[in-house]
Amino acid sequence: MKENYMKHIDQRLWWIIGCTAVVLLFRISHVDMVGDDATYSVRSIGLVDFLFTAQQETPLHWFTEMPFWTELSFHDHPILLFLIQFVFLSIHASVFFAKLPFVLMALGALFFTYQWTVAVSRRKEIGLISALLLALNAQFIWAGRVSYLEAGVIFFLALTMWSFFRFLDDKKRWWQFGIVLGLTLLTKFSTLFIIPTMVLFLLWQERHVWRLPEWYWAFGLAGFINLPTIIYNLAMYRTRGHFSLQFVRLFGQVSPWTLEGIHNNLFQSLWGLVLNLGQLISWPYLLAAIVAIVFSMREKSRHGRFVLLGLFFLTIQQVFTGPGGHALAPYSILMA
Repeated sequence: MKENYMKHIDQRLWWIIGCTAVVLLFRISHVDMVGDDATYSVRSIGLVDFLFTAQQETPLHWFTEMPFWTELSFHDHPILLFLIQFVFLSIHASVFFAKLPFVLMALGALFFTYQWTVAVSRRKEIGLISALLLALNAQFIWAGRVSYLEAGVIFFLALTMWSFFRFLDDKKRWWQFGIVLGLTLLTKFSTLFIIPTMVLFLLWQERHVWRLPEWYWAFGLAGFINLPTIIYNLAMYRTRGHFSLQFVRLFGQVSPWTLEGIHNNLFQSLWGLVLNLGQLISWPYLLAAIVAIVFSMREKSRHGRFVLLGLFFLTIQQVFTGPGGHALAPYSILMA
């Protein structure tokens, strides 16, 4: 029996979102913007792919006349979150409006974390606990108070997981799922782990979905939405002999960028990942998340199985790309 999970939202969720909003907005304009916090915002003001360093060239350094494909993406990240910040900065170019979209996306992440956990567990209490745990996550609060891309990544991942389970309940929602998945992949390449997570989850739990055309239509729609990034990378490879920065790093291609490639020492990469998570999220929180996942697996929970697969593929992705601090944002949504 299909249920509408948008109805009858527990009122306590609004208290969680309200209290988090106070924390995120408190003196948000009184903190200097440094590092990527400032760089991303400057790039969003004019949607110009430029960095104030000679160590990381962009297409602006390579061409006298810019080819059309250079407008489709940035050399290091997809363009969606820069576009969203551009809209806010068009209202007023200030620290507050640079950070406001990420505050709103962080609050939206709480809402859709509740929605997707209720959708998969059929229990409002699970949704409330997940939203509360996300609100207590130190990395999540940090992401919502700066203009890095991580709050957008967390928001769109939560939205994707919610729309995915809505699609499983009603296959007519394939187009909603396809649009949301496509937009999620346009936020940051660190979201790619969600694809093998959903694929293996269906093989494990919902094999009949593979016989439905709606599943393929949804993925086709997501691919169509990502055509700008695909065209950008193909054109860069044809013109320069390598893909955009993150794929250069992954595949170890020769490029003008000096980057670390694949980490060959598996133990060192895994241990570095654990250390980063413990420091960013806190060791008690990390331990509690592991205990909760083990418990949910013992209960044969769909929620636990999906999260376990997500953590597995996210960890593989992190091992191959390096356990960087900013790219660990997806752990926040999965551990909630």
